[in-house]
Amino acid sequence: VLIIGDTKPDYTPLVRHLGGQVIRIGRGLDKINPLDAGPLGAALRQMTGQQAQQLWWEVRSRRLALLLALATLIRGERISNAEEVVLGRAIDLLDDRSKGQAEPTVADVLAVIEQGPDLLRSAARADTPHRYQERVADLVFTLDLLCTGSLAGVFDGATSQPIDLDAPAVSVDISAVRAAGDKLLTAAMLCTWSYGFGCVDAASALAGLGAGHSR
Repeated sequence: VLIIGDTKPDYTPLVRHLGGQVIRIGRGLDKINPLDAGPLGAALRQMTGQQAQQLWWEVRSRRLALLLALATLIRGERISNAEEVVLGRAIDLLDDRSKGQAEPTVADVLAVIEQGPDLLRSAARADTPHRYQERVADLVFTLDLLCTGSLAGVFDGATSQPIDLDAPAVSVDISAVRAAGDKLLTAAMLCTWSYGFGCVDAASALAGLGAGHSR
């Protein structure tokens, strides 16, 4: 049983009674990294060939879509096409540097965009460092707000307690963020649902490899 985004919470006591896992998202509690591939990353490392390539694109798409959603939520308006291209390249660059052995964080994305390596300047169609800084200025502030603004302390670091697919039941309790307002609650629901469904898909992928149980 996987309960994603318990807002009251209704299920946390029951999951504890069953000996399951309770993850409490909130400031000073558990963090969830929006860019964490979770068990999908583990499944990807066991795959090769076309199957691995397909899953890699799925992981990339989920990371970028969730980061775009959070950035749009913070900004209050859509992210530009140019900014989306830069975000995608930044995620690719961080993933390539880590060789799939570490999950990038929002803070990592912010840092590499501020640094402005050649790959990102090329993606931004900027022929000078100054032009690049102009192109990414708004994006830098948006990402900074994800790390230091109203959502600070929840989505700005590594996932503190990954979902345990072998637990008899899992409750992702986001009741602690309700008092912080709709923006934080919306962000928490986006992240927990994305991470939770990633875990379900990973279980299926691992089962297909004979390395796990289908959920």
